[in-house]
Amino acid sequence: MGCLGPELITLRKRFSFEKARRSGVCFHCELFLLQAYSGGEHDASPERVSCGITVSRKVGSAIHRNRAKRRLRVALRTVLVSMGCPGQAYVVVARRRVEACSWAMLLQKLRTGVLSVNERLSASKRSVS
Repeated sequence: MGCLGPELITLRKRFSFEKARRSGVCFHCELFLLQAYSGGEHDASPERVSCGITVSRKVGSAIHRNRAKRRLRVALRTVLVSMGCPGQAYVVVARRRVEACSWAMLLQKLRTGVLSVNERLSASKRSVS
């Protein structure tokens, strides 16, 4: 673990996104859907946090999708460096309003979502153990 927190790895395989949808815990808000599960693509190192972003055509044209992805990428990295749990994977599915919201609101909702899914994942780990 470096001085900036856990190393962030980008999810690239469809299987990882499907695993988040099928077996992960979710946080819903008007800006995005946050899904998380334990054990990302690179399970070998527990110091890594995996993250992925999905923006569908429902969000808008390519210009709007790319802008939404850029905003989410920076926000996700900002939040996960301080709040991400190593060994977990996070997937953000953008909604239409993510592009137009304020930066402060996006960060606040993302922090709330990460806290929520982290608590639920740790609770599920405790109940299994």
